[in-house]
Amino acid sequence: MNLLEQFKLHNPEIFKKNTSILIAVSGGLDSMVMFDLCMKHNLSIAIAHCNFMLRGEESNRDETFVISKAKELGTVCHVRKFETQKIAEQQKLSIQETARDLRYAFFEELINTHKYNFLFTAHHQNDNVETVFINMLRGTGSKGLAGIQQKRNKIYRPMLFATRNDIEAYAIQNNITYVEDSSNKKDDYLRNNIRHHLMPILQNISENALQRISENSKTIKQEVDLLEWFIEHWCIVNKVQTESGFTIKLNKLLELSSPAIAINHIIRPERVDALEVEKFLESNTGSIMSTNRFSVLKNRDEIIFRENTTHANNSQFIFESIDSKVTNFTIEKIERTTNFVIDQNNNVAMIDSDKVVFPLILRAWEHGDTFQPLGMKNKKLVSDFLINNKVSLFDKENVKVLTSGNKIIWVVGMRIDNRFAITESTKSILKIEYFRNIY
Repeated sequence: MNLLEQFKLHNPEIFKKNTSILIAVSGGLDSMVMFDLCMKHNLSIAIAHCNFMLRGEESNRDETFVISKAKELGTVCHVRKFETQKIAEQQKLSIQETARDLRYAFFEELINTHKYNFLFTAHHQNDNVETVFINMLRGTGSKGLAGIQQKRNKIYRPMLFATRNDIEAYAIQNNITYVEDSSNKKDDYLRNNIRHHLMPILQNISENALQRISENSKTIKQEVDLLEWFIEHWCIVNKVQTESGFTIKLNKLLELSSPAIAINHIIRPERVDALEVEKFLESNTGSIMSTNRFSVLKNRDEIIFRENTTHANNSQFIFESIDSKVTNFTIEKIERTTNFVIDQNNNVAMIDSDKVVFPLILRAWEHGDTFQPLGMKNKKLVSDFLINNKVSLFDKENVKVLTSGNKIIWVVGMRIDNRFAITESTKSILKIEYFRNIY
């Protein structure tokens, strides 16, 4: 079966009626063969070409070549120039990272503007094997060993079934013209080193080496998908939402054969080395493991996960009077009657209104704060009160206190101060209520 027939066989999804496709064309061998295959199958396509202006006249030559080919074949061609070197320096990124980000941002813009169903890139079997080895050398889990995926959102790689040799043979048989990127001959990048030195060794060892590695990467991808499905459903059962994020019981994690895999699934796309995770799980309570996205806290018999946004809220809110409007807080004055019953909800404070002096201030608790917890005769540090009530390090950041003058009326959601409690002589009551997950 020739490449043209295999192209249709391996990509049935793209041959649906009214499918509109944007294809990324650099002008090189791979993308020009993909362009030709699409044209011969009469697919509805448009071309996108990026000129990164990194190779002087050679970059301009590539752009001119792609534009002329598109014009010759009557195909829409979108072209954009990028000052890649300058942008990389401004953003403090590598040239490769910058070029990739610029390229895909351009493609996404075209897809959204022109409503293309797919973006085609010309990655093939050799690229997939190179990627597997790059991931191995940089350190990866099973997901990295799964290599390049054929489809991710609207990005589609219809050439993954073909080897570089297949593509070269097709180009010769069909007189496909293309341009050479001189940077591909250099060993400046890890991919080029693997391509020039490791790939020939593999192919000399076995002519089926690339195919076998690609087949293994597909199998690993299927296993990864199954594992992720299991962990996703396991998390649904075992995650408990809290104000600071969510928790999972430590013993539930330790029941798994590899708690590190579960944790890395939760914090994906980042990844923490398994030994570091094991060390964290064996550490004392209060230990924190951090990534760019998550902070993970060991809190006694549970693990708390919190995304790294702004959590500590130091803003103050002032109740000038009973009629003051403070978001998600309400104050109501109630005259005491003989059948009055105190609301036991922790989110409600019921206090003697005659003992309160306005304004009331709602603020974050501070080290050194003291109050007299309801039912106690002596003052207690708020910090000690939180420890005694086993409030986690993350949840402590969200604790507020409501004050009158220099006295704490209420450690919000937990305990009022005994000095403001309702007694037999209380005539009127302030009922203060708040709603969680608002701070």
